[in-house]
Amino acid sequence: MNSIWNNNISQFQSRFPQLAELYSELIEKINQLQPEAAAAAFSFWNISTAKNGSPTVAVQFSNGNKMQLHSSYNPEREAASAATKIKDSDNSTVVFFGFGLGYQVIELSRICNSKKIILIEPDPVHFFGALYFIDWSDVFKIPQLIIAAGCPAESIISLIENNGENKQLTISTSSISDAYFFTMPSFTVHNQPYFDSIKTLIERNKTKNEINQATFNKFARRWIKNSLKNLPLIKKCRTVARITEEYRQISDRKTDFVVVAAGPSLQETIPLLQLLQGRTVIVCVETALKALLRNNIHPDFIIVTDPQYWAYRHIAGLEAPESILVAPLSVYPAVFRFKCREIILCSDIFPVSQFFEKKLGSFGDLGAGGSVASSAWNLAFEMGAENIYLAGLDLSYPDKETHIKGSSAEQTFHTKSLRIQSAEKFSCGSMYSAYPEYGINYKNEKVLTDSRMKMFAWWFESRIAASPSVKNWTLSPESMKIPGVEYSEQKIADLKTLYSVPSVQKPDTNCFDSNCSVPSVQYQHTSNIESEFFQSIANLKNLINTAVEKCLINAPTLPSDLEIINRQLNLNSMSSLLVMAEPSKSWLEANQTNPKELARYIRFQQILSLFTNK
Repeated sequence: MNSIWNNNISQFQSRFPQLAELYSELIEKINQLQPEAAAAAFSFWNISTAKNGSPTVAVQFSNGNKMQLHSSYNPEREAASAATKIKDSDNSTVVFFGFGLGYQVIELSRICNSKKIILIEPDPVHFFGALYFIDWSDVFKIPQLIIAAGCPAESIISLIENNGENKQLTISTSSISDAYFFTMPSFTVHNQPYFDSIKTLIERNKTKNEINQATFNKFARRWIKNSLKNLPLIKKCRTVARITEEYRQISDRKTDFVVVAAGPSLQETIPLLQLLQGRTVIVCVETALKALLRNNIHPDFIIVTDPQYWAYRHIAGLEAPESILVAPLSVYPAVFRFKCREIILCSDIFPVSQFFEKKLGSFGDLGAGGSVASSAWNLAFEMGAENIYLAGLDLSYPDKETHIKGSSAEQTFHTKSLRIQSAEKFSCGSMYSAYPEYGINYKNEKVLTDSRMKMFAWWFESRIAASPSVKNWTLSPESMKIPGVEYSEQKIADLKTLYSVPSVQKPDTNCFDSNCSVPSVQYQHTSNIESEFFQSIANLKNLINTAVEKCLINAPTLPSDLEIINRQLNLNSMSSLLVMAEPSKSWLEANQTNPKELARYIRFQQILSLFTNK
């Protein structure tokens, strides 16, 4: 019997019982291995003994060449050098793309166990092979250890960002931006496409996070003011979480949903949408509302998530008495004066709403995929859609057009146009402002798109891949192709035939009515929470003021003082507000004698003043 294996697998089973249960058959096979059969069982490695007596391995290629995974002289010393470099980095998360026998992981665990460690290995046999040959006892003592053995590539991002647990009430503090990625060609060569796909996903998420952070910093003041002004709405509005729960209970069958965006191809699908109205649940983004109402189509839901004034302008002057408006607390206040059937709240990515949601429960998370259409898709999914049809979601510029004719966005171009600045000039500016390039539509033809649209398409691709229970269709072949979304002329013909028959059963939308059994006022007592909110803001402001004073007056004792302040902030119920500028850790542990760092604190003082001067 292999004592190293027995010790390792015992600790693994104790630390990760569910993962051990998943691979119980494989573990049992290795348990029965005789020592002389190990080389055959792990034949993907060329196993040998290093000069210092430790096991080492190499990858044997079919052409006879070998690639050494670890030093053939002293693998521990080689690993110690890499581990020291990782330890000295400022990153709080370390991600290993493969790890061979695990020497680097083990050495890191011995000198630093305060970082979060994520081990990615697509083949469980490789992982258990590492446990078979060297002692991993120190690794299993790491408090924040995640083992992604045989994990789908699409799930890796969520593991890096939040350990697969519930999301933290923060924004742009994702550990992807704070992660040290350790990779060596020899560790990934056995499944290079898998690791390449993960690296692509990580780069996309980094880009998304950078965009979100820049946008957040730019518009933080406006969104804070919006949220504070809209606070009374919490006790007057129902929430997505409540209405979704009621719909799932009342509806005794799966329902088809239509997500409507304002792309140019929407014009072609208007006749079909007129047939689908009342037979499916229609969810439209705010930019498409005007075009739908003009064609006597009344959506069941209208989604507005952008807190800027210009998002409100898309619905200004319109009325939708048969529709429910869905919005977060941070939208422009005039949105809540929109004349409609009812207004319900969804979760917000900004800290004001998050504070109340932490106390009252989530309002209903519709995600953040870069475009409001992603929130519309999420609503359809959360309400139990069986089929989701996409209309006007072009994510491209078919025939060099940006929006459906007559949409509020297109009419804005005409409103702003002058003799020397025509509507066409505004349209071209929109098309060519984000690195234009070509994509492929559902007819496998080239269509003009850009990097921003491709980012949105990637969100849909990843979200759809993670939701196999829902079938996704597009109603227009002109749109940029999204993997996982199908276009079928036969399907559209069947829809036209089916919904031309008057007797088709309509979806049960009783729960959409605010007069149903669910009270329209969901949270009646929020005064105490509101008082606690502003008291937390005052406490946080005092702590930041103290930090500024330390920067200006008491620089020699700054590091230890800031450590105390950092602990106080972490205990403070509003510590998540620090993400309105930059993560608290990087702020409070930085060298505050630097005038640039001081300026950040002063800026944060100004942001906090918005709460106390409402």
